[in-house]
Parts: sequence; structure tokens; C-alpha cells
Amino acid sequence: MSSQASEAQVINYSEVTGKFNVDVNWAGFKGSVRLNTRDNPYVQPLNRFSGKLFLGKYLNVYTGDYFPSISPYLIDGRRVRGMGFDIDLKWARFQSVSGELNRPVQRKFGVDGGLVLMENQTSVDPVTGKPIFYLERTGYTFTRNITAMRLSSELFSRFKLGVHYLKAKDDVGSVNKEIDDFGTFNVDSTAFAGFSMDIPAENYTKDNFSQVVQENGGLVNLSNSKWSYRNPEDNLVVGADIGILADKRRLDLSFTWNMSLFNRDIWDGSMSLEEMDVALDDSVDGIIGRQYDENGIITQDGLLETADMAGPLEALGDLIIINTNMTPLVPIDVINYDAHPIATVVNMPSAAFNFKLAGNYTLSKFIVEYRQVGPEFVSLGNPFLASNIREFILLNRITHLFDSKLLISTGFKHRDNKILETVTNPLNTNTITLNLSFLPGAGAPSFVFNFQSISKDNEKEDLDKVGESDVDNRQDTRTKNVLLSINYPITFRSIKHNFVLNYNSMLNTDNLAEQRMAGYFFPGSDSKSVTLSLASRFQSPLRTMLNVSLMDLFIPSLDYEGNVIKNTITWKTLGVNGKYALQDNKINLTGGLSYIKNESLTTVSSVIGLRGGADYKLLQDFSLSFSGQLQIIVNETAKETKLNTSGILISFRYNF
Repeated sequence: MSSQASEAQVINYSEVTGKFNVDVNWAGFKGSVRLNTRDNPYVQPLNRFSGKLFLGKYLNVYTGDYFPSISPYLIDGRRVRGMGFDIDLKWARFQSVSGELNRPVQRKFGVDGGLVLMENQTSVDPVTGKPIFYLERTGYTFTRNITAMRLSSELFSRFKLGVHYLKAKDDVGSVNKEIDDFGTFNVDSTAFAGFSMDIPAENYTKDNFSQVVQENGGLVNLSNSKWSYRNPEDNLVVGADIGILADKRRLDLSFTWNMSLFNRDIWDGSMSLEEMDVALDDSVDGIIGRQYDENGIITQDGLLETADMAGPLEALGDLIIINTNMTPLVPIDVINYDAHPIATVVNMPSAAFNFKLAGNYTLSKFIVEYRQVGPEFVSLGNPFLASNIREFILLNRITHLFDSKLLISTGFKHRDNKILETVTNPLNTNTITLNLSFLPGAGAPSFVFNFQSISKDNEKEDLDKVGESDVDNRQDTRTKNVLLSINYPITFRSIKHNFVLNYNSMLNTDNLAEQRMAGYFFPGSDSKSVTLSLASRFQSPLRTMLNVSLMDLFIPSLDYEGNVIKNTITWKTLGVNGKYALQDNKINLTGGLSYIKNESLTTVSSVIGLRGGADYKLLQDFSLSFSGQLQIIVNETAKETKLNTSGILISFRYNF
């Protein structure tokens, strides 16, 4: 249970968690549950139910909420509520995922959460002559079902093969036109501008608004479907991979290729052959994409005949809905396919692939990889996958130096968006990394040094012209990031201390600064910070931690005369935490005090925090925990002090 207060607002919520395991020699089951009072029908579920049944090393069955990882191009750690299988026979492996990515949400919380009055749509009914107000559903989320499978094999401990696919589709029928509670929606005077109606501008429920409109001689219409808030989507991803293991499995060479079909709007369903004929041109000639001039002479050959698409349309009908909203509508560039078949398929805008060579040797572990994700590649199973990128990666890690006490890691990554020839000002990013770690062992000082350099440029050399003014859109920057960490253990008068010093700095540089016009604004911010930590362990059951830090952030801005200046924002932090055990660790007392001071050009403020708690082990497997916190804000500029947050948490824990 938890209670939090922020000024006049108090938030109370409770959470119950549980885990249970059953394990025998050849099988077992693991389950967990989390129930949270913040779970509500307006958002995706916060409650979690999961179970895992395993039979040795060969079979895993997942139920409830789980996070499958099949491929970064399909699904890679996103929550699914459903069922999954993982059958691993060493020489062959089968993985499957089925369930829901999103549950249906009928509306959001708050005003305009379920209905919205469509702007500038009020019109006169041609039959009755009455004004019609149009309402539309909003705030909804469709059920998104997912099915994914992967079959892979390793033959003779040398060759690797695999095929996989993903199907994700929104259920259009999962969102209802009519629900019990639409909530309220806002109506302002623009909705009935031009009409002589007495409708107060305020928030209404659907029934109240319908009554007011009827009293003013109007009508209300709620559209059946094709609402504009969110379109239902459909997605199909297929792919394959091959690989070779060499040099006693120390070298691993692999190639993965994937293609996606993504339909961003399936309200209207699949299109007919006649609609496909005019999808890329205006001529009804049975050929997709054929262009004519004003005299009827062919200026561009077509891609495909619609008669040849009858079979594929029928075959793909159960896999993905095909209409003009699908990307790509024609996956393969038929014009260039005859001359360059392999390159045409591999470099399709809707394709994603990578080559990877990984080495695992005693002295060096390295990776050489080329990765490309086309601008039209979409996987709803991994919506955060960046598209329209090319990457070349070199990584190397040397571990066995000075009896494995010194580790050296180096890396280089080039990234750009020059996949399409039409890109005029591509963004190139080059990242260089270096890590040195000296870890001599327990009780000895250790050192870590990290260096990172990120260079970005857009290959632009000339200024742009906007009217009579020159605009500088060139980009050529470098960001340097340095981190130094020292860990030094000390024993003084039977008290063991561990001293940690961290230093970090980030510097942004404009390589074209000397060529810029007067008044050019470079938005790069700089920062530097120092942190000192001292952890102490006394002979008594007392443990303490002291933290002191200082951070400066330098943010560029323009003064009143248009000159670039850097504003400094400073944070100073002091924290003390302690833990004391009683009755042979049966009772543990904790407490802490924190102080943060912020200074800028306009504001000086401080945050003071106090927390404390206790953990009492009542029985062998049963314990009670209590904790509380208090936070106060002191605004020195406004001469104001106020309570920011306070909270109390009580929890019971029982281990079965």
C-alpha cells in the first residue's frame, strides 16, 4: 500500500505481488502475479499474470504476460498477453508467439475522452432543413493481435538456417460505436457559428447535448466507423537467415533478410482488381503503373497486369489486407529486377537486413556488422525500431592482459540515411568509443576510463536562400564525452570504507563556427559533473553511505542584442543514508537525508528530503516493512517554503 501527497493532491494506491515455483527433477512451473489498484479501463493493463512451464531444457511454455524475443526485426522484448512455445532440440528450434499486443480501450479518461464534436462539419440536412452536428468516437485503442513464429536449425555444428514471420492486425470490431459511458466532450461557439441556436459553450454528455440540440431544432449524428482518431493497422513481416560456424565455433558469419508489408488504414478492407488498376495511374487498361501522354502514347511501361494479381490477391487475402494504404503497394521494383535481381530484392525500401561476423578468441572478441533498415520497413512487434538507416559497426574487446586485469574495448559506428538516391542532405553520424578498465581484484583500487566522440554532418556546403535572406542549414558538429571513475577501498581503525570518485564531462563543438554568420545560434549544451561517494561498514551492524556531487549545465541562449551566451545551471547534492541491524538482522532500521540546491540566472531553490523505515522479520518466511518519506521545497527567490510530497508504504511479504 502506498500514499503520496503533493500539495493538495493525495494519491493512494495498493499493489499485491506474488511468486510461486514448483520444481522437480525433469520439469517445473514458475508463476507470478501483480495486482495494482491503478489498473483501469482507460489505459493498457498494469496488472500482470504470467506463468512458465518447462520440461528440462527442451520445452518452455509461456502463458499470460511475457516478453518474447524472436528477432529485432519482428519482436524483441515487447509485452504480449497470450501464449508462447519454445522447443529446443539443439539441432532444431521452434519458437511461437500468439496473443495480444494491445487490449481494447473504449475511451480515454477526461474531457473529449470518448466523443468529440467534429470541427467545421456542422451542416444543414437537405431533407429536413435542420442543422446536423456530427460526433465522432475518440480515445479508443483497437485490440492488436499478434502471431509470430520462427524455425531455426543448426546442421553438423557448422551451418545455421532459419525462417520467421510475424502477423499483427488490429481488430476493427473491438471498438464499439456505442458504450455505456462516453464521458463528456467540449462544445464551443464555433460548432454552431452561422446558426441561430442557444447552446451554451461547455462540456456535455452525449444525452445532454442531444437534448439541447433537439430543443434548438437540430440533429445529432454519430458516425458508424472510419473515425479519424486512430486508424486500424495491419502488418506482415517475413524473413530468413543463414549462417556459418568456423574455426571450432570461434567465427560466426550470419546474414538476415526481412521484408514487411504495412497497411496503415484497413477501414475499407481489401481493394478490388479494378481499384488496383488505377492505384498508380489514371488509365483503366488492366496494367498497373502504365503512363500515357496526351496522344495516348506509352511514356512509361507498367509494372504488372491486374490479371496476374488475381492469384496473389486471393492468396494474400488471409495474410494482409491490400489496398492503397499498404506500403509498399508493389514490393519489388519490376523495372530493375531483370538487370539486378539480387540487389533489387535485398535493397527494397521495405526490406531490412544485416551481415554480421563475430569472433570469439582468447585475446580478442570482435564484431564486424553491416545493417540496413529500409524507409518503408515496419514491424508492429517492435515499433521502436529505427527505419531508413544504414549502419557499419566495428567492435573489439581485448580481455586477457595482465592476467585479465586490464580490459580494452574499442568501437566505431557509422550511421546514415542515404538508402534512397533522392536524399539530398543525408545525416552522417560517426561514433568512436574507447574503454579502459583496470580491475586488479578485491581489496585493490580499480580505474575505469571511457571516451566517446560523436560527429554529425549533413554534407551540405552552401547556404539556403529564403526570399532575400541566407539561411545556414549546414551541420558539422562533434560531441565529446569523457568519464573517469576511481574506486579505492580503505580500512581505517577496523572500519572498512569504499571511496568512489566519478568525473564526467560533455563538450559540443561546432566545426563551422568560424564560417558562420553573425548571430548564428548553435544549440549544443555542455556539462560537467563530479561525484564523491563514501560507503562505510563498521564493526557494529551499522552501514552508512555519504554522497556529494556537483553538476554544471551550460545552455546556450540569445541575449536581448541577439548575441549567443551560455546560461549556467548548477546542482549541488548532499546525501546521507544509513542502515542498522538489530536482534541478529531480525530488525533492520533505515534512514536518510538528502539536500539538493539548484541555481540558475533566475531561480535559486532547494529540495530537502527525509526518509526512514524499518523491516521486521516476524517469522521465518513472513516479514513486515514500513517506510515513509517527506520532501520540502525551499524557493529562495520567491521566499517560499512548501511541502512537495509525502508518502507512507506498508508491505507484508511471505515466502512460500
